[in-house]
Amino acid sequence: MQSDGVVKSVNDFVINLIESLVIVVGVLLVFMGIRSGLMIGIVLLLTVSATLIVMNAQGIFLQQISLAAMIIALGSLVDNAIVVAEGMLIGVQNGQSAEDAASSTVSGSIWAMLGGTVIAILAFAPIGLSPDNTGEYCRSLLQVVGISMILSWLLAITATPVIGNLMLKPAAQSGDPCNNFLFRAYRAFLEG
Repeated sequence: MQSDGVVKSVNDFVINLIESLVIVVGVLLVFMGIRSGLMIGIVLLLTVSATLIVMNAQGIFLQQISLAAMIIALGSLVDNAIVVAEGMLIGVQNGQSAEDAASSTVSGSIWAMLGGTVIAILAFAPIGLSPDNTGEYCRSLLQVVGISMILSWLLAITATPVIGNLMLKPAAQSGDPCNNFLFRAYRAFLEG
């Protein structure tokens, strides 16, 4: 009887994970635009898939804590890909080729993204490394967040440029991508 409850609970978490993925990709599509949103969404799906593969290889089972860790990390998993995609998009809008934009974006932000990734992982270290029952029960929280965040960084610096090179085309004319109504209104607000 208890195993039926556990199976139902894990199934509910899987449904929550899928819903979370759909929500994150939907928000990306609305606020980043179709091409950038699709680029980041593809990298996010690759990250989640790779995380599940590594979890399986490491013997980390799908259970409430590990699935909760995936949901918790989901918001952070897109950060590195957003940095690369946004840098590429701005470079392409300024007339660079997608390849040049990817190269300059990745080389300019690779170590800062790694630093942010390591800090995000370390935030969960006290829970996962705790010597008492908490650490034993929640160790997979640290493991899954660590695996998924490192994979998000690796895929951001490798897969995002490749996908962006396929999806982004140089602008016909270069111009300031920040010269639109929203950016001008925000700049006026900040200056005020």
